[in-house]
Amino acid sequence: MVKYTDIFKAFREKLEEKFIDIPIVSESDVTEKIVRPSFMLVLDDIKAEDFMSECADKSLTARIYYFSTTAEKNKLENLKMIDELEELFLNKNITANDFNIGIEDYDINMPDKVLEYSMNVTFSERYNRVDTETENMEEIEVNIHKED
Repeated sequence: MVKYTDIFKAFREKLEEKFIDIPIVSESDVTEKIVRPSFMLVLDDIKAEDFMSECADKSLTARIYYFSTTAEKNKLENLKMIDELEELFLNKNITANDFNIGIEDYDINMPDKVLEYSMNVTFSERYNRVDTETENMEEIEVNIHKED
């Protein structure tokens, strides 16, 4: 099964390949002093549910935050970054541990002049059903009474 850490690494590697000179910081780094320019990658809204005891249907949101070169007057830089992120992710799959994961849709926000590029990801994986070692019923007798 593909692990969430594999998915995180796949998104991170894709960013690192295209944006060689832009560091990717962790959430704890942002609470101290923001390095500019930089990215922050977060996986959230993680959900998993069983499908007929055969597959795990999973979904999550990958959020890429971009902290532009300056905190002010960064609209054009953020718009350029949206174009570059779309080029990188739009209509593409992410490969995590040899498992292709489709990106369904995108959402772009700029709260407090920070670019937030969100992608919804869903996938299903087959898994080996755990045998509970309960015996199946062999015969059943049913008495049906008809009322007149």
